[in-house]
Amino acid sequence: MAMFEESKDAVHALEEAQDIDLDQRTESRKDENFLHAKDGQWDPDRARRIGSRLKMTADKCNPYIDQIMSELDQSEFQTSVSAASEESTDDNAELYDGLVRNMEYISNAKHIYSYSGRDSLETGISGWRLVHDYLSPESFTTDLLMKQIYNFKDHVYFDPAAKEQSMMDADYCFVLHPMIKDRYEKEFKDGSGQSLSTDRMHDIYWKKADHIIVGEVLYKKTEKIELVKVSDGSIYTDNEDFQRVRDDLLRKGIQEIDRKKRESSVVYQKFFDNGGWLDDEKETVFHYLPVIPIYQNFKISEDKVIFKSAINRLKDIQMGINTVFSRDLEEGSLAPREKIPLTPEQQEGHQDEYRTLNVDAIPVLTYNHIDGHQPPYKLPGPQPNVGLLSTLAQLKDNFNDVSGFFDANMGQNPGLQSGVAIGKQIDKGDNVAYKYYRAIEIAIQHSNFVAVDTFPRVKDEREVVRLVKPDGSKDFATLHDVVLDEQTQQAVELNDLSKGTYEVTTNIGAAFKTQQDETVATIERLGMIDPTIIQTGKDVLVGNVNAPGMNVISDRIRQQMLMQGLIPEDEQTDEEKEQLQVQQQKQMEQQQQPSPQEQAVIDLSQAEIMKANADTARVIGKTQDDMAKNELKSRELDIKERQAMRQDMNAQAKINVDIQNQMAQMEKQQAEITKLLADALKATKEATGADAIVSPTVAEAYNEQAENLNEQAGGTNGTGPDSRVIQTVLDRNQGLEG
Repeated sequence: MAMFEESKDAVHALEEAQDIDLDQRTESRKDENFLHAKDGQWDPDRARRIGSRLKMTADKCNPYIDQIMSELDQSEFQTSVSAASEESTDDNAELYDGLVRNMEYISNAKHIYSYSGRDSLETGISGWRLVHDYLSPESFTTDLLMKQIYNFKDHVYFDPAAKEQSMMDADYCFVLHPMIKDRYEKEFKDGSGQSLSTDRMHDIYWKKADHIIVGEVLYKKTEKIELVKVSDGSIYTDNEDFQRVRDDLLRKGIQEIDRKKRESSVVYQKFFDNGGWLDDEKETVFHYLPVIPIYQNFKISEDKVIFKSAINRLKDIQMGINTVFSRDLEEGSLAPREKIPLTPEQQEGHQDEYRTLNVDAIPVLTYNHIDGHQPPYKLPGPQPNVGLLSTLAQLKDNFNDVSGFFDANMGQNPGLQSGVAIGKQIDKGDNVAYKYYRAIEIAIQHSNFVAVDTFPRVKDEREVVRLVKPDGSKDFATLHDVVLDEQTQQAVELNDLSKGTYEVTTNIGAAFKTQQDETVATIERLGMIDPTIIQTGKDVLVGNVNAPGMNVISDRIRQQMLMQGLIPEDEQTDEEKEQLQVQQQKQMEQQQQPSPQEQAVIDLSQAEIMKANADTARVIGKTQDDMAKNELKSRELDIKERQAMRQDMNAQAKINVDIQNQMAQMEKQQAEITKLLADALKATKEATGADAIVSPTVAEAYNEQAENLNEQAGGTNGTGPDSRVIQTVLDRNQGLEG
């Protein structure tokens, strides 16, 4: 375990790492210059020997890199986080997934992967780093971010004892920062101004700004810690922070269930120049070195890390192609043109015609014939050097064989091959390129592993975080959210990232747009076999059409399918389930209320009932008037009776007969009133069709009313008018009207 007490220890370790890796870094620089420097694809000794003669470059290496990168840029590296211990949860794994993709999103990881990928193909080594920093200078929020490290081959050196391709086992690494003098003096006012040395022996570009090279050393410190596992699944380090919350946990019923001791590493950071330390030691949030390397053609040989660029083995063939191509072009350009031998007499008078021979389209050439001289004829022009052409073709074939890429991979088809043959060649080229993708995949997986390991220390307080889904859509979650458990009536902490351990896997696959196109094509093909597939999956089909507005149409289609019950419950979102519950409640309320047709019949029936009640009230009023008059007349008769009793017994008998007749007349009138009401109700029911339209309850009320009125229509058994009959009619009418 490296401990840098003094700055000279760091300087010595840096120089040792540079020296051990010097041959590899020198080769990396040569490969980069071969691709980009002027005349870089010419052997220096060969270029000096031919001097000012023609030096052409038939570049096949850069298109080779471009072809690999085009496939890489159209792919996506898909990271998946899964639970790896008993305390881990799938919900937390999903949170980590979203946090990692959000880190990539805010860091523009697509550009970082693309730049580092190309740089590693050209030089054999590249990479980036993770930092814990503010999202912007104006922000108060810190997060994990990815930062590109430019010129990785000159600026990053790892612990020479490390052997993992990801450098996970490295105890330290150095990152060099070239700084112009003004910036150096602003950031390190007490610095010595002495630049660190580099291991670069030759420079290609000589017009550059002056820099002071500052070193940053990141190193691990190992300490023994004791982990405490508690009953809610959380794991704590037994330190001062744990002791402060221990009593709170006990009050909540959370008890300690296990302990174990282990070693833990914490990464520290320091800056230095060739004159001493520039700041104090700082503890970081990382447990692993946050510098992520990409090694192409990685290999451990003689206990040494070996790496090579994608074009390292192609340089000799490329230089041969350039030499033969230039020689062939030179011979062709210097060879004499076709000429016509003529005597002065033969061309006399035709000089202008011969001077424009190469630009004149007239097919006839005239001359002066002279006896004894043969007509003009052409001397043959330059002939191609068959040997050079054969060598050039052989070199191009060798380039394809060594690179593993064929004409089909480069979009060429000189032999007019069949589609099957072309497809097989492309597959062979893809197989060769996969090892380069694999190197980038290892780096991305390690980067995300370091991020997942670090998030619990960065996100250790209540915070609303953004999560990015695989399709690029955004969601939000609250970390360390405290809610009340209704069963136990205790506070429960949700979305605690410190619970459990998690595994990280990364795989390269087609870009999301390509996956969308494949999904649409597959559904369409299956729909030709079974049309119901399109009917039941049309929301998925439209949602994967990569065109503006398709997501809106997809949402509308899904809404229709949801109302039709075509979306299975396990595929419904919480919002959709709530929406269905509201819709079902509305339907139940509508079923309890009469339909518009039934309501219209009820309104009509109530109007008829009100009209019948009014008629009944008029009849009853008239009857009451008649009864009052009869009662008055009865009193008058009674007086006359008492007067007549004294006069004539026969007259008394006559009065009694009149009274009985009047009472019979009143009973008859009452029967007519009752029958009138019954007929009115029956007429209303027949007119409105109440039995067929209104609800059974309303129809039954009509029938009961009619039967009661018919019974009342039978009279009072000769006992005369009864006020209770009239009151019954009024009560029933009021009940129907209500």
